[in-house]
Amino acid sequence: MIGENVEVRMPELDEFIGTKFVLDKWYITVGDSVKVGDVIIEVESDKAKFELTAENEGIIVHVAKNTKESIQFNDLLCVIGEKEVEKSTAKPVERSDFIIESSNSVGAELILMPKMGKKMTKGKISHWNLEVGDYINNDDILAEVETDKATMELIPYCTGTLLYTGAKKGSYIPVDGIIAVIGEKESEYRTLVENYNQTIKNNNSDNPSFEENKQNKKSGFLNRLWDFLTP
Repeated sequence: MIGENVEVRMPELDEFIGTKFVLDKWYITVGDSVKVGDVIIEVESDKAKFELTAENEGIIVHVAKNTKESIQFNDLLCVIGEKEVEKSTAKPVERSDFIIESSNSVGAELILMPKMGKKMTKGKISHWNLEVGDYINNDDILAEVETDKATMELIPYCTGTLLYTGAKKGSYIPVDGIIAVIGEKESEYRTLVENYNQTIKNNNSDNPSFEENKQNKKSGFLNRLWDFLTP
């Protein structure tokens, strides 16, 4: 496989294996490397359990189904991308690769910065393909996101109006930060944005960073040492 992505779909099986299928377990996640023959998924039917293996080598760039979700013949399970991606080459980052916060009452969805590597803390918006006010179709490329290893095409896989963008071209967005909001034109998306940002702020305050924890531990040790040395 060179220069393209390969879709892994649910194969058509004989009835003696089963007629109803559930995705029982994933053995891979987005970003994992796979080789031909690697087990990627376990499927449970009404008659048996069996495993599906990779028929191509590469990197998992998209996972389409959740554990315990019902699946049927020809359903998209995952996408295997290029083994090595140069920084100048874009590959798609699809809907389930990043978190989407939605609100039926508001009529909008938050598109968040995905974590595309264990050490990734932020992503750079290298290019916007659409502007606020543009209508987004299901497979439109919204933007290109650059990390220290690759440049990815962001495909939200939803439809609606681009209501809000979280950063200008060339700016960075932290992992789980808001890239964009897509929804109905008249939606009160600002409330969704404010509530999400407040939740992130509260979570960060409840979970001090590593450096803060280190400083707190250091201060606590010095205080205990002072108490011990002074009568």
